[in-house]
Amino acid sequence: MAGRFDAAFKSLARHRPEDFAWLVLARDPDEVVALPTVLPRQERSADFVMRVADAAREPFVVHLEFVSRPEGDLERRVLDANVRLDAREQLPVLSFVLRMEGDGPRVRELERAPGGHRSLSFRYHELDLSRLLAEELLAAAATRPVLLALVPLARGGDAREVLEEAVRRARDGPLEGPARADVLAALRVFAEARGVPAELVDALLRREDMKESTFLDQVFAEGEARGEARGEARGEVKGEMKAVLRILTSRFGPVPEPLRARIAAVRELDAIERLLDLAVSASTLEDFTAGAGG
Repeated sequence: MAGRFDAAFKSLARHRPEDFAWLVLARDPDEVVALPTVLPRQERSADFVMRVADAAREPFVVHLEFVSRPEGDLERRVLDANVRLDAREQLPVLSFVLRMEGDGPRVRELERAPGGHRSLSFRYHELDLSRLLAEELLAAAATRPVLLALVPLARGGDAREVLEEAVRRARDGPLEGPARADVLAALRVFAEARGVPAELVDALLRREDMKESTFLDQVFAEGEARGEARGEARGEVKGEMKAVLRILTSRFGPVPEPLRARIAAVRELDAIERLLDLAVSASTLEDFTAGAGG
């Protein structure tokens, strides 16, 4: 998931860095220039970096990291990137972490004061994408089209009619070629991450719409791997279910249809394995039924 999540965000930021400048700064700078993401003195890259300039302000650097799940070393990673970018660009660096879910926008502080002597004080900003409103992103996308891809992550963004509108605007909007394909591919990644049913995702976002995407292989490779894993798990459950019924029939005779239906309704491997153990150990069919929860 993290690979596709990062790939989606990075592609969107490359196409329209000014849209992400607006997202994190809540204003439109006069100038936004994408910068190299490779950091000095170490083979490591930030997720996205841009230089921002306004007529009334000195230029500065905006550093973005995109996070799909909690990461234990995140603070140190953000600090490391901030320091390296400061050294490379010789400009102030403002770091932002964009989270798929969190506890709202906030300023994070990393401080170290061994023996009461402050040796480190660092501050960065977090933006919780799940606190954004889907309708606000749809409205903003009139001039900031890549933000359509974030709609599934926003509040209310998993509703069918909202997703349909986001997809329609992405297809009919000003972006073309790989940029449009990347927005549609990112919409798919983020819709899946939000838990939108696979049937709806497949109906709205077809592979042929994304054939020019710069990260198409990642979009479908991870999804297909998850699908194979789910298929294998379903196959195991089905096999164990047959074994439960076979053991019960051999020990106690025909299994009543209501009990068969209850066993067939089990979807979790752990649960069906527990029923298998119970089928072997129960003294009577009534004991099995009671132990199975009914």
